[in-house]
Amino acid sequence: MRNKGALLLLIGFLVIGVYGLITVKPMQEDSYQALQAYPKPRPVVPFTLTDYNGNAFTEAHLKGQWNLIFLGYTYCPDICPTTLAELRRIYPTITENEKVNVVFVSVDPKRDTTPQLKTYVEYFNPAFIGATAEHKVLFPFTRSLGMMYSIPMPDNDATDYLVNHSGSVMVVNPDGELVGRFAPEVIPGQIALPNGEDMISDLALLVKQSR
Repeated sequence: MRNKGALLLLIGFLVIGVYGLITVKPMQEDSYQALQAYPKPRPVVPFTLTDYNGNAFTEAHLKGQWNLIFLGYTYCPDICPTTLAELRRIYPTITENEKVNVVFVSVDPKRDTTPQLKTYVEYFNPAFIGATAEHKVLFPFTRSLGMMYSIPMPDNDATDYLVNHSGSVMVVNPDGELVGRFAPEVIPGQIALPNGEDMISDLALLVKQSR
């Protein structure tokens, strides 16, 4: 009887185990690693910036390809150069099958002249786009993308100052709509920046799902 009871108990465990294998849902493969995708695409408000060649850069230039937009300034000591270096590293991979614009928007127009901005951005990659504008244009533009910046200067004549700005990389689709962002990954002892490998996989999935 004991053997029969043990056998029945064993059979019960096997049935429960098999049932569990059938009913437990596997992890979803089509999920983002880092992209914070918005439930619905958001239109980008009309704007007119000036690119590093002195030409107008408007919302029309965001259409026809994917866009990664990042705020910063050329005198930035840490976040900007490291993020641009990471974007430079992954750029050949993310552009293998899709056209992608990397747009660096300077929020320090006082110091970031057209030649300064051009030299800085092209150092990382000549294919990257640099643009800026007066603050009356930059403020509504950055707000429409869900980003911010501030310049705590002691006086208007200051030339040595830091700029506080968002560190996320915003994603705009080929229709010129904001679809999500890559927030900086915070690791103790390291500069916070978006994870390049996650950006590669998430962008590929985003493009796939948008088709």
